[in-house]
Amino acid sequence: MAEDCREKIMSEDYVDFIWRFNQSVLDLERRYPDYCIQVINAFYAVFYVESRIINRDQFQYNYEVFPALYTLLENENLEESGIIRLLENSVLKLQGEGVIVGIIDTGIDYTNQCFRKTDGNSRILEIWDQTDQSGRLPEDIGYGSVYTQEEISRALKLADPFSAVPIRDESGHGTQLASIAAGSFDEDRGWSGAAPMADLAVVKLKPAKDYLRRYYMVRPEAEAYQENDIMEAVKYLQQMAVAFSRPVVIVIGLGTNMGSHDGTSALDTYLNIVAGRRSRAVVVGGGNEGDKEHHYENFMPSNVEIRVAGQMKGFCAEIWGSLPDVYSVSIRSPGGEVSPVIDFRNGMDRNISFIFERTRIRVGIALVEKDSGD
Repeated sequence: MAEDCREKIMSEDYVDFIWRFNQSVLDLERRYPDYCIQVINAFYAVFYVESRIINRDQFQYNYEVFPALYTLLENENLEESGIIRLLENSVLKLQGEGVIVGIIDTGIDYTNQCFRKTDGNSRILEIWDQTDQSGRLPEDIGYGSVYTQEEISRALKLADPFSAVPIRDESGHGTQLASIAAGSFDEDRGWSGAAPMADLAVVKLKPAKDYLRRYYMVRPEAEAYQENDIMEAVKYLQQMAVAFSRPVVIVIGLGTNMGSHDGTSALDTYLNIVAGRRSRAVVVGGGNEGDKEHHYENFMPSNVEIRVAGQMKGFCAEIWGSLPDVYSVSIRSPGGEVSPVIDFRNGMDRNISFIFERTRIRVGIALVEKDSGD
């Protein structure tokens, strides 16, 4: 890919669309000739076009082209899952020999002893840092930098390893996830990851762009990552497994409240395709927000109260319904102002302003969401 596309993909001046190949590309190309494209697979691609076209009041494309945002999930103890008992079973040989564990998260502290062999060299086959534009591009992907096992092992012998391989895990979440999944056995501390004999491949995700954070009204301090970057990470690990002719377990320590939760989103569909291949497995987190009451289900008509932290400037909520039912909504503010009834059947987006509380509401309607049909 041309170097200018490498910069455009990372730039805040370009926005990202997840595009299905059953949608016409001709209209997109006619309206936005200055674009870059990353092909994910036979079904999906990501387009990058100038951000001046993002005007939420006039933008012609609908919900399904915007990447959802994902955030980090909590990690739990090996004892609780029963993994330790399996590791101690010598007959089953379930310590990960010959398998690649692919971590998609915030990166990794590759200097940690947890990811080294007994000779001091690295157990990490490759790291793709989506945030680093200074190194070699991954194959068939137009941004970030890849560092090989040989480069990482050479860096470990230096007084300053990061001068050669400048990858850090500022959050620590990816390092923790990788150590739990495939940390080396430490006899002194009695510590082991779930697959201590596996090799590692790591993707450090780049943070979500500002325009998407504003679009979904995500708090400034919240960690957020884009759906399309996760899809690119899965593609990278899938290609790597083919190149090494090895089984791969893809571990994704992120989750989202967005979407239909029925397995039809772009990322869900892609993961199902990858997991259906021979010698592929996908592991995702679940249940982290079981007691947070972020979801609600009921028969209509229904009144729903949404409680929002007082410091928040705004929030985004989704209402999903099933065809052939039709829906309408009215919104009442904490101060008692009530919006007009908005009928979804006309498919028209609405902007509403409350007078006394200076509150603005944007209601975007997808009469039939293309992936789920809801």
